[in-house]
Amino acid sequence: MQKLLITQAKQTPERSWLAEVSPVPLQQAVRDCDQAYRRFFAWIRGGRPGPKMARPKFKKRSHRQTARFTRTAFRLRDNGALYLAGIGEIKIAWSRTLPAVPSSVTLIKAATGKYFVSFVVEEPGEPMPPRDADEDTGIDVGLACFAVMRNGRRIETPKFLRKQEKRIAKAQRALSRKQKGSNNWHRQRVRVARLHERVGNQRRDFLHKHSTVIVRENQAVYVEDLDVQSIQERFGRLANDQALSAFLRMLEAKCARYGRDFVKVDRYFPSTQLCSSCLEPTGPEGVAGLNVRKWTCSNPRCGATHDRDENAEANLRAFGREVLAAGRKGPTDAGPGGELKRLRSADESGISRHGAASRSPRGERTEPVTTAAVR
Repeated sequence: MQKLLITQAKQTPERSWLAEVSPVPLQQAVRDCDQAYRRFFAWIRGGRPGPKMARPKFKKRSHRQTARFTRTAFRLRDNGALYLAGIGEIKIAWSRTLPAVPSSVTLIKAATGKYFVSFVVEEPGEPMPPRDADEDTGIDVGLACFAVMRNGRRIETPKFLRKQEKRIAKAQRALSRKQKGSNNWHRQRVRVARLHERVGNQRRDFLHKHSTVIVRENQAVYVEDLDVQSIQERFGRLANDQALSAFLRMLEAKCARYGRDFVKVDRYFPSTQLCSSCLEPTGPEGVAGLNVRKWTCSNPRCGATHDRDENAEANLRAFGREVLAAGRKGPTDAGPGGELKRLRSADESGISRHGAASRSPRGERTEPVTTAAVR
C-alpha cells in the first residue's frame, strides 16, 4: 500500500509534490487510512459492535490538518526550538514543560490558520489524596440543566453555541455572498472558523473545569450510561451543544488517573421513575413525562414530593454505592437479579432500601450496571 500510494505516486507528475515533504507523515497517513478501512469492513461483516460506520472520507484542506512525526523524524533543540524532518527548525511558544521524552509529535493546522504542536508522552497518574467514602455523588446530566449533583447542586447549561448563533449566521451569510475561491471568500471563511473555534474553546474549558472539580471533591462518581446518539438525533443542535459524551469521557479518564471510583449505571435503570424514598416506580414515564419537573409519589404509604433531577441523582447514587460495594466483595453479588434479591430481603426484614431493582421501565430483566475504571 505504501509503495503504491507513496513511492510510485512520487514519480507521477500529479503527485510529484509528495517528494518535497518527509515520508514519515505520509506513512502515518497511510496507516491511519488502513486502520479506518479495517474498522469499516469489520463493521460490515458484523465483527465490530457499535453504531453504523460510514466509509472513510478524505479530509478537506480548509479544515483541520495534521502531520504526525515519529521519534526518528523530530528533535528537540537546546534553545527550545523543534526540528521536524523535511521542514527544519520551528520556534515554539511552550505552554508547559514536557514531563518526559516524547514518543511522537503532531503538527496541527487549525481551520483558522493557527499552528499547534502536540507531543505524546508517557506520564504515570498521580492519585489525589483520598477522601471519605461518603463523599460521593451521582450525576444526572440533561438538556434543561447540564448536571445535577448531590445536595441539589446544579451546573446550569452554558449554551455557548446558542449565544453565538446570530453572529455565526451573519458571518455565514456574508461568506455565501462571496465568490468561492477569491481572497475575500478566504478571509471570510477564516472569520467563520474563528467564531466556531471560540465556541469550541469555551465548551472545552467549561467541561475540563467542572469535571476536575467533581473529581477533586468526590471519592466516587456515579453516572448514567446515556444513549447520547439517540438524544442527538431527537434534540439536534441543543444536544450537540451540551457535549455530554465528552463530559462523561473526561470524568471517566480523570477518575482513573487520580484514583477515584467511577461507576456507569445501565441506561435502562429507571432513575427518573423510581421514588427515592420508597423505590416504587411512580415517577413520570416516557416522552410525555419529559416536561414534568416536579412530581409527588402516588404510593399511599409515601407521598413524597420530588424534583425530577434531584430524585434521579439520589437513585443513581444509592444504586452506584450498592454496585461499588458488590464489586469489591466479588462478582457473585453483582450479577443480574442480585440487587433485586437484596431489596426483597431488605423489605422482609423491615430495613430501608438503598438500591433499585435491575429491571427496565417495561419490567424486563436487564444487566444492572457496567462498572468502569473502578479503583
